[in-house]
Amino acid sequence: LGDKSFIQFETRQYRKDGTEMILDVHATSIIYNGRPAIMSINRDITERSHFAQALSLSEERYRLIVENQTELIVRWLPDGTRTFVNESYCKYFNLKAENLIGHTFFSLIPQEDREAILHKISTLSPEKPQANAEHRNIAPDGSIRWAQWIDRGIFDNEGKLMELLSVGRDITERKNAEEAFQV
Repeated sequence: LGDKSFIQFETRQYRKDGTEMILDVHATSIIYNGRPAIMSINRDITERSHFAQALSLSEERYRLIVENQTELIVRWLPDGTRTFVNESYCKYFNLKAENLIGHTFFSLIPQEDREAILHKISTLSPEKPQANAEHRNIAPDGSIRWAQWIDRGIFDNEGKLMELLSVGRDITERKNAEEAFQV
């Protein structure tokens, strides 16, 4: 152990049947019967290590799926404060994630559309956790764009709305075509 009196590390060992085992080793130097010795406690963490690897892989897959979506994905609190945005959402609003997360999205919604969004949120419940809507957004250049949103409420065990997950897509061209057709 050199000049250290305690070390901790992971190591791989093989059982008699040839299967791999991952050990968490805690070792310290001691004096035993008047002579220097090493005492160690070894714990088999194979299952925990495999679980951690599987979780990491699952999180990476999830991140890749969410980040590579063309749809706008945002998680937000009932007051409109964003807790997560994907890359498409950032590009759509021409803002970086750090300028969006922790801030409300209501500044990007025309004032006259905000009440409809608040009403939609109030209708969500554990029994009816999803709502669809179309509303306008204010684009980075100040123009008005339309988006279609699917909002899903996330509730605690008592049924209180804790957060929302919204997936949106730009439908401005469709709305413009509908408007032109009606004229």
